[in-house]
Order: sequence, then C-alpha cells, then structure tokens
Amino acid sequence: MSDRERRRAPSPLKRESRRVPVCYPRVPMRMMSSSGDVSEPELILDDGDPLNCHVTIESLLTSGTGFANFGGFFNWAAILLMITHIHMNLENFAKNGIFGQFTDIFGCVSLFLKDPYDWPALYVILSSNIFIIIAVTLEKFMTRSRNCEMLGMLLQSVNLLALIIYPTVVIYTKKTITPVGGIVTLLVYAILFFKLLSYKFVNDIYRARHPKNAKGTLKKLIPDNRQSRKNERENFKDVFYPLNLNLQDIYYFVAAPTLCYQLNYPKTSKFRKTFFVARLVEIIILFQLMVTLVQQLILPVIQKSMKPMCQVESSVFFEYILKLAVATNFVWLVFFYWFFHSLLNAVAELLYFADREFYQDWWETKSILEFWTKWNRPAHNWLVRHVYIPLKQKGAMFAQFLIAWILEKVFGDNFGNFIMWLNVFFGIPLVLLYYFHDYYVHYRPTVSSWGLLY
Repeated sequence: MSDRERRRAPSPLKRESRRVPVCYPRVPMRMMSSSGDVSEPELILDDGDPLNCHVTIESLLTSGTGFANFGGFFNWAAILLMITHIHMNLENFAKNGIFGQFTDIFGCVSLFLKDPYDWPALYVILSSNIFIIIAVTLEKFMTRSRNCEMLGMLLQSVNLLALIIYPTVVIYTKKTITPVGGIVTLLVYAILFFKLLSYKFVNDIYRARHPKNAKGTLKKLIPDNRQSRKNERENFKDVFYPLNLNLQDIYYFVAAPTLCYQLNYPKTSKFRKTFFVARLVEIIILFQLMVTLVQQLILPVIQKSMKPMCQVESSVFFEYILKLAVATNFVWLVFFYWFFHSLLNAVAELLYFADREFYQDWWETKSILEFWTKWNRPAHNWLVRHVYIPLKQKGAMFAQFLIAWILEKVFGDNFGNFIMWLNVFFGIPLVLLYYFHDYYVHYRPTVSSWGLLY
C-alpha cells in the first residue's frame, strides 16, 4: 500500500464506530393503506442528526390519523363478554341452584295449556279461520254490483273490528288461559288483523281499477304480458283480479312471512332441503336456549321481588333493572335471530317465498326511527304502504323527521346510535317489570319456576 492510500484509509477505531449505530430515527407520520394497515414509511430526519430519536407525531388513537384497525379490540371485547356471561351464570347457579330443567318439555307445554283437557288458547287461534273465510266471501260478494260493494265494505269493517274484540274478550273472561297462551293468541290475531286489512285495501284498489259493465259487474280480462309468460315457463302462473278471490290464495297470504298482500309474489325455483333442515335445527336449539335463559336468569329475579312496583324503593327498582337488563337483552337477541332469521326463512322456504328481507343492519342505526325501519322489515313495509303513503301529503311525519334531523345535526351520528342502544338496553327490562311483574304479584303470589308464567 502506498503512502497516499494509507493516508486515505480510516483508522481501525473509526471503522469500528461506523459498525455500531447510536440511534435509529423514528418516523414522523404513519402512512395508512386502504385496508387500514400501517404501511412501511420512509425514514425522515428532522435535522439529519443520528443522535435524535424524537420527531413530531400524533398518538395512534387520536382522531384524524386515519387509523382504523381495531380488530384486536373487538376480539378482546368478545372474550370479555363471554367470560362475563360465564361468570354471571356460575354465580347464579351458586346462589339459586338449577332453576327448573333445561329440557322441561312439559313445562314448555304448560305455558300454553293449564288443563290437559281444556285448550282455550288453541281454540281461539283455530277460530280465526272464521274471519279469514268471511273476508274472502265478502270480497267475492262486492264484485257483483255497486250496491253489493257498499254493503260489503261495511261488513268488512265489522269483520275487522270483531277480529280485534273477540280474542280480547275471551282472554279477559276465560281464566284458564295462561299468560303466555294469551300473549301468543293476541300476537296471532294482531298479525291476522294487519294481513286482512292489507287484503282489503289491495282488493279495493284492484276493484276500482277493474272495468265494469253497465250493471257494475266486473268484466273478465284476458291477461297477456311478458311477466305472465315468464312465470309460466317457471311453473308459476300469474294471478289476476278477481281470480285471486279464493281460499287457496288467501291462505297462502296468511301463511306467508309478509304483512303486505299482492296478487303475485316472487317465488324461488326449487326447495333447498339442506337450508330448511339447518333452519329447523336452529329453531329447536334456540327455543330451548331461550327457555333456559328465562328459567335461570329472569325468573329468579322476578320471584325475589314480591311487592308491586308502586311500593318498591327507587334503589331496589334500579337494582331490578340492572339485573334484568343483561339477561333480557340476551334473550331478545336470541329471539330476534330465532324469529326473523330461522323461523321466517323456514316458512319462506316451505312456501317458495323469495323475498327474504326480513331485517336489515339495525345494529348500525342512529335513531329509533331508523331502528324500527330496519329491525322489522315486514311491519315497516306495511306501514309505508298503508299508512305513510296515504298520509304523505298531510305533513303527519314532519315532526318525527324534524326531531331526527336535530339530533343528527346537534349531537352527531354516534349520539343517535348511543340513544338507540340505551333505549333497547333499558326498555326491555322496564316493560318486563311494569307488565309481567305486577301481573305476577296481583294474580300469582305463591308460585315457583314455570308457575310464574301460568
């Protein structure tokens, strides 16, 4: 090595110091990808000094950084919720023991039948066929002439009014009807009332549009449209007014998972056996799960409260609400999936009913109005079709939309979603305490287990 090359070469000490870094610079900002993951950033120094390790940077959870990857928090919350429910059930078992039986089939049956030889709730439900037959008979009667139409509309109103009064009077006067049997009976009649009311409204519109002869009698029409030929190729023939006025048509509508009547429904092309069996298994398992949760978590709390609500102190009343809030909301969520997904899909599959939008993403709603719009789509469609549209020009819904607009503009979307969940969380236990608890105290003061319900 020459003298010039020896002078240019660094000393061994300097060469060793270059191999050992003193400090690595930090990144001033994290770059976000479209999926929410942190991408590899470029190394940028404020002043180029390798001894500096602090730069200008916001905390990761600060709003505005664009960070949105919270999957770990959701997993943590799910595990925490599962552990909390396990602890709550173990504590409940330790205090109250096994409250009832997990497979108490006779207890489930006794909810509807108090006397094995007297089935009043079942008789009342079966007698609803009388109102169905009267409805279709009156619709046929109104197609004869204008005079028959006026008389038939009056009789239809009487039939719908009797449909509401009849089960109420029977349940109130018949003491052998159990509370659960009475609730199921009223629910069946309420659904039937909305169905027959829609049946009446739709047929009234078609009857008014249908051409008539000089005497007011409906003329026969020959259907000819592309949709009819398409349905015939799919083995589903279109029905036209007044050929729809028969028992087969109305009973299909009564059994279908919808409240809105129309002449022709969208149909599926085949029956899916695997899908139907899966829904059937869910119906059985989830029903037993709801029975178990009611037995283990709700009935012990109700049984311990022996005073009417008007005599309960505020602190004790609030304690009842907190104890029932978690249990009732869990039962409510199970019931939602059991009814709106498992049961309605099973019925729709049997009837080849293709419109399966029974619910939407109600858990993302930001107001009570939006919640009821997405939670129960059949009821929402009925209200829009038979209530909202007729009242649209009268300004009846203006106040509701004004309140929702104020909440959204003043408090934001998150506050609306918070209010919705607060109402759901505390609304169910409040209803349970005010209705079921007072009934139990006044009419069933000395019963246990399933006796609370019958």
